Amino acid sequence: MSKHLALLCCVWAAVGVARPALGSDAGASVPRIAAMLRTASLAVAATTSKAQEHTDEGLRSATLSIGRVLKGTHDTPTATVVESREFPSVPPVLQNDRHGVAFLVRAKATQQLRRTLPRGSLYQTAHGRWGWLELSEGDPAQAELALIERWAALARGAFREPETQQTEIRSLVFAEIASANPRLVEDGVQGIANLSDLQDTLSSQESRTLSTALGRRDLPPRVSERLVRAIESARLHSQLPALRAIADHDPRVVSAAFRARRSLGDIPDAKEVDGLGRDPDPQQRVSAIPLLVETFGVERLREMAISDPDLAVREAAIEAMGASGDPDALPTLGETFVLPDRTLRQKSSQAIYEIGGSPAADLLVGIVFDGPEDAQRHALVLLFSLGLDPLDPRLARVREEHPDAAVRDLALHGFELDH
Repeated sequence: MSKHLALLCCVWAAVGVARPALGSDAGASVPRIAAMLRTASLAVAATTSKAQEHTDEGLRSATLSIGRVLKGTHDTPTATVVESREFPSVPPVLQNDRHGVAFLVRAKATQQLRRTLPRGSLYQTAHGRWGWLELSEGDPAQAELALIERWAALARGAFREPETQQTEIRSLVFAEIASANPRLVEDGVQGIANLSDLQDTLSSQESRTLSTALGRRDLPPRVSERLVRAIESARLHSQLPALRAIADHDPRVVSAAFRARRSLGDIPDAKEVDGLGRDPDPQQRVSAIPLLVETFGVERLREMAISDPDLAVREAAIEAMGASGDPDALPTLGETFVLPDRTLRQKSSQAIYEIGGSPAADLLVGIVFDGPEDAQRHALVLLFSLGLDPLDPRLARVREEHPDAAVRDLALHGFELDH
């Protein structure tokens, strides 16, 4: 393959990389307790013991000492649960001396299972690792178990009237959000979307429950961020004071709070947003980038893209410029394109490609003539990738006037295989 074609492949690889969404939550969706109760054939409150590995292929079992049956029937005081661990680096679902609620289904009778464990009633957790909900230690565990028992009662049809069912569901959602257990809080947060007319019917106690949860720092950022988004979706203006108070939380949560405030009509002060972009925490600066673009435009990212001390911040700023599609970002992208860092050049190539059009072509032609030698060919290859007509006067100028014969040849003949 010719050097020209290899260079083209390199640039295509750069512009073809999928751009992850800034501030996104990559975590898997956690199933609701109600959904796990529907799926499970047996749900029990239990304590784990005798957890052990059985094969080099990751088959593992544990014994559950059953304290209470929440769904289904089970005639013995223990149950054996099996787990197939495909990735050893991931912690096992069941470990010794843990107290929680297991949502179980019959284990599939695989050959590996029949070879390894004696015949009998074997179970596995429903919904994978989510099928084990660990309870808090001490007194809170009883209150947490009582909440799950209420969900189980609903699943059994304890409330026949639809209005009574909805009242109980609403009560459970807010009781979960007030719980000390992050898994239960997350379950309640997901339930907010199913409560109708919440904006007009939110009680003062429910409002306090939400505000308290927003102020917690012991919740996983994923849970706090989802709570903020749920409040935004439900249009709960009463939570604006609590949203304003979110300042020293995880960057994703802070960014979500700013967006929620904007959506609810409480436009954050420009000075406040600018301060996020200058936060000492690089993650906070990355999370602030979309807000900075919305508030100030892409030009506000110039300093971050060119000189931020953290490479991840610079990359994120460049990505955001490309995603904006704003030609005003091109002068900055031209500066980052010619920097010696290869990753920044690839990010800049992708961003310029995303903006595209005649302004991007003008920028690249300027780099072909005036940029560092190692950047000139990259710029020309990217120029071809933009789909520029071979007869375009800008390409004709490169073919006729560029001082480097190799660049003129590239502009003239494009990309060919060596014979």
